[in-house]
Amino acid sequence: MSKEIIEFRHSARECIFCHALTASESTQTEFFNYKAEDGRVVELSADVPVISCSSCGENYTDDRAADIRHGSVCRFLGRLTPSDLRGVREYYGYSQAQWSELTGIGVASIKRWESGALIQGVALDRFIRVVSDIRGFELLKNLGRNRPIRGRTAFRTTISTMTVRDASAFHLRPERAFA
Repeated sequence: MSKEIIEFRHSARECIFCHALTASESTQTEFFNYKAEDGRVVELSADVPVISCSSCGENYTDDRAADIRHGSVCRFLGRLTPSDLRGVREYYGYSQAQWSELTGIGVASIKRWESGALIQGVALDRFIRVVSDIRGFELLKNLGRNRPIRGRTAFRTTISTMTVRDASAFHLRPERAFA
């Protein structure tokens, strides 16, 4: 794993190891390996905040770095990041529970995606992208209502008396089904 310093900011903070107020933060480009869905290993990069203590010599990252790495993986996969997902939901003013109710996506999945604990699959990522457009959102809101889309009427057909008679004569024979 190689690192290249991009920016250095001086800000005294407490070191989590020695508790001295001699820690400072810089942003470094970090390269890391990611095992893709097809099994190949690819090298990704992320500009992460690194905290360095001049007293004890320790260098470490915090939760922000993990979130940034996760975002790099999402971009590599072509998926929305946790903040993108949260942004779509919040744009429409929905809580996670309300969003779950509207979209049919489990609230636990929404929580996992928005926290970065899990990356959504391709199909649900595309669904959220469609819903992020107001036209897709309006269509989603109308799906639960029993009204035709674009003026089409509901599917109707007539059933002949012979079909009705034959259907009423049909009996499932379980002993033949498992033979």
